[in-house]
Amino acid sequence: MTTIEELEGYAIVKGILRRLEGFDTSRVTYKDGINHFSILLDGNFLKVICKLYFNRSQKYIGFYKNKKEEKFPIDSIDDLFNFSEQLKEKINELLALQVK
Repeated sequence: MTTIEELEGYAIVKGILRRLEGFDTSRVTYKDGINHFSILLDGNFLKVICKLYFNRSQKYIGFYKNKKEEKFPIDSIDDLFNFSEQLKEKINELLALQVK
């Protein structure tokens, strides 16, 4: 079940990505899983922007790099703003893969 906190996290991530010049944030979607909340580019599971882990006492944001996920602890959803650069880098990485 998707929580309000997960939707707020999604809105924050989407808001951060709105600052990317020329990027259409309507391409950003989500899929709620049992243990995590995936934020995707173009609704594609192969294009994971990040994952949010809010269903436990310690919250995390996760990023995939070289097919391995690295999780970073966060205390509140407002901490997502601290990951603006990682989110922008991930979008640029995913967009570069499409060009090849």
